[in-house]
Amino acid sequence: MFCYTVVSGIRCVLQELAMWSDISSEHPVFLQTVARLTNKNLSADIVAELNEVRRQFVELQREAGMLLEEMPGMRMDAMAQQPGVQQLISPEDIVPPGAPDSSSLYEPIIFPPSLHQADGQMDQTQVMHAFSRRVLSLIDRFLRYDRRFLDLLRRVRQYGREDRVWQTLLTHFIQEQEYMLRLMRTLRSQIR
Repeated sequence: MFCYTVVSGIRCVLQELAMWSDISSEHPVFLQTVARLTNKNLSADIVAELNEVRRQFVELQREAGMLLEEMPGMRMDAMAQQPGVQQLISPEDIVPPGAPDSSSLYEPIIFPPSLHQADGQMDQTQVMHAFSRRVLSLIDRFLRYDRRFLDLLRRVRQYGREDRVWQTLLTHFIQEQEYMLRLMRTLRSQIR
């Protein structure tokens, strides 16, 4: 990561999480396929760990997708037209004064009136806080899974040390997973 990634809304965080979970779930499959085709003879324990990594990232992607679907304000175009809809964050709230116009980059977070009525339901701040905690929990799991996967990739590097293509592939996967780790840490640090 060469630029600091700024969170413009919780939706973009969930989309990043879903996308990188999907990519991470495919790495073990690709790695096992190449290992099989190049006769690397990965141990049964390594194969089992790769399968578990895949399962974890597939599940995480599924959960991020489900959270995206239930995200308050998901259909913002239609909701913004309804009476009683409150907008919590506008582009003016997060773009520093004097910054170039980048309102298209920042997405307002809108919650339907049913989630913040005064009849005993949670108010909008409570809703947002509860939703953010769920997103943070998914990010924490991603970070845990990614660290475990990085350790596993480093062990897999011991196979085929003489095979430059294999080593290049593993180096690429390690660098990409390290990028994801930095990205998720950066995103996590911006969510309250």
